[in-house]
Amino acid sequence: MARFDALIIRPDVPFGQFTGQHCYLWVPRGSKGPMKGRLFVFGLGYVGLRVAEQALCHGYEVAGSIRVSADAPGRLQALELAGVQACTFDLDESYSGLSALGLESLRRATHVLATVAPVADLDRDPLLALHGEDVLAAAAGGSLRWAGYLSTTSVYGDHDGAWVDETSEARGGPRAAPRLRAEEEWLALDGRTGGQVRSRVFRLAGIYGPGRSALNTVSKAAATRAATGSSADAPVTAANGAAAAAAQPPPSSGDAAAGSPEPLRYVSRVHVDDIVRAVLASMDTVGPAGCAGSAVRDPHRVYNVADDAPTPRAEVMRYASGLLGQVEEGGPGALEGNDARARRRATECKRVCNRRLGELLGDQGLLYPTYRHGLDAIHAGGASGESSAGRSPRGTPT
Repeated sequence: MARFDALIIRPDVPFGQFTGQHCYLWVPRGSKGPMKGRLFVFGLGYVGLRVAEQALCHGYEVAGSIRVSADAPGRLQALELAGVQACTFDLDESYSGLSALGLESLRRATHVLATVAPVADLDRDPLLALHGEDVLAAAAGGSLRWAGYLSTTSVYGDHDGAWVDETSEARGGPRAAPRLRAEEEWLALDGRTGGQVRSRVFRLAGIYGPGRSALNTVSKAAATRAATGSSADAPVTAANGAAAAAAQPPPSSGDAAAGSPEPLRYVSRVHVDDIVRAVLASMDTVGPAGCAGSAVRDPHRVYNVADDAPTPRAEVMRYASGLLGQVEEGGPGALEGNDARARRRATECKRVCNRRLGELLGDQGLLYPTYRHGLDAIHAGGASGESSAGRSPRGTPT
């Protein structure tokens, strides 16, 4: 199979997505440099696919799993063409877990990243529930050296707008309990393997990126208004809307804004490309087989992965509306929605501190230190690119 070390992706189609006859979404090039390791991504979803893409570019061999589904054959084909050795993971029929190909890839892996949330029937991490012994066997065989688990900052629950760091109390209640158990299981690999496997947990803030951002929410709302014949109160151009949003000063505390009957409800978020950057930064600190790697650059076991600017969701929506030349009809809360996530936002308020993330990233910092940097890049069609305007020297809140 051809190796891919540089991938070109259509901005409107996620990496590895099978779209009928059109699955050639990238361009193969010759392999460069020595192989850094073999990564197995358990869960090639929105984040997992982007980690796979960048890991290929950074010199890793990549394998990974997708859920058993009707379109699985097409998705497997697209991933194989992209250079990812893809397999299925059965969580829906017989709970048989990984296919034979997947088990072989897992046992050969030097790095494992788990992106799948606990499932109700298992009430714990599904990979360790079904294949924990295979993970330990990979460590005993000398191959596995790093394990990462993508968790969520929702484990902190409500902190009344205060800053939370990795040592803060987890107030997420029963809903967060399976996540915390999964974190503990993954972190325990370090001790169970005598320190051979460096285990890391990444608690992700609200994830956004191309195809999954406030811009999409605003666009869908505008399309709904157009379909139903309703209209916004007044036209706004993209230029003056963005300028108006940019002119708003950032809130300075969690108290109620002047003249507002309700306290500000902060939401922390992170661009998907910065999640990838954090994961790869940790992966790269683990040296080749037989070498300990650099623990100095990766000193912590748990990392909050969030940008520098927790911001009320209404402010983000106003800025997105300005970029698109739309008016947010119905007031600041019109686009809040009524799903479980929206209801949680209405009862939880915290600001996630990313100081440890800044230590991990070092001088490279965040690509998108605020929602404005991220939305600007997505709107311009260059969300995967790097620019000096969209970088933060440190991932520390100010």
